[in-house]
Amino acid sequence: MKQANIYGWDGYRWDLGDITLGFVPQLGGRIMSLKYRGEEIFFVQDERRGEVFNFDQLIGDKKEFGFHFWGGNKTWVSPERLWVDKIPPLDLDAGKYEFSFDHNKVTMQSAICRETGLCITRDIKIGSDSEVILTETIKNESLTPLRRGIWSVTQLLRPFDIYLPTAMENVRLYDDEDFKNCPIAKYMSKHDESTRISCFDDGHFKFGARLEQGKVRALRQMKNAILEFDKTFSVDSNAEYGHGSCVEIYNSPYYNYCEIEVHSPLVILNPGQSFSQEQEWRLKLFLL
Repeated sequence: MKQANIYGWDGYRWDLGDITLGFVPQLGGRIMSLKYRGEEIFFVQDERRGEVFNFDQLIGDKKEFGFHFWGGNKTWVSPERLWVDKIPPLDLDAGKYEFSFDHNKVTMQSAICRETGLCITRDIKIGSDSEVILTETIKNESLTPLRRGIWSVTQLLRPFDIYLPTAMENVRLYDDEDFKNCPIAKYMSKHDESTRISCFDDGHFKFGARLEQGKVRALRQMKNAILEFDKTFSVDSNAEYGHGSCVEIYNSPYYNYCEIEVHSPLVILNPGQSFSQEQEWRLKLFLL
């Protein structure tokens, strides 16, 4: 673990053999970089590199601040309909997180959010099989019960083919005006017992699904190899999810990225209570 410049931010680089992680705690506790054998997997928004904010006084008009995404992997809270001005809570999304590294585990923790009363903790460690284990925790630091879910967003640098372990009829295009002209057959297809979602151009879409098995596989075709990025996580077929899905796949029309969004069920948190969800990342390279 070393202090390092991560795409313009003062952060930390963790070299783990084939895998290199780049952390930017000062901007929403992001994992801003994930490299496998030097190949970057995460998207970073070029024009906002190095950007940081001080929210000592919460901005009154969030619309003036705007909706920015910066890149990497981050923790949001669902459902989106509860966001003020349709923008993620600023303390959680773009505020400074405390950073610590102990016993081969990184911990990044937010301040108490002045919009939601929540605190987010992100723990990252490496498993015995070189998998990255991300544990995201939300804690209710307010005086009233809250009903929220963990919404883990990973922005991948295109192109990627993303595979969901479910039949196509279980995957839905979101009913949103922005996606109404999406040619579904161009981007979604059957692959064995799975559904393939191809993120290769600037087509604008968002698909969601409830899965019986919490697993997403993303493949990037390279010159002489295929890079595989797997996520595994728990699912509950009987639970209610903030957006009706435990996984969402989004493709941007403006920037060269797609998103894998993993949701936890909605939970009621009484004051002082917390809830966690874990996911594992595995990376492989197949030479052609």
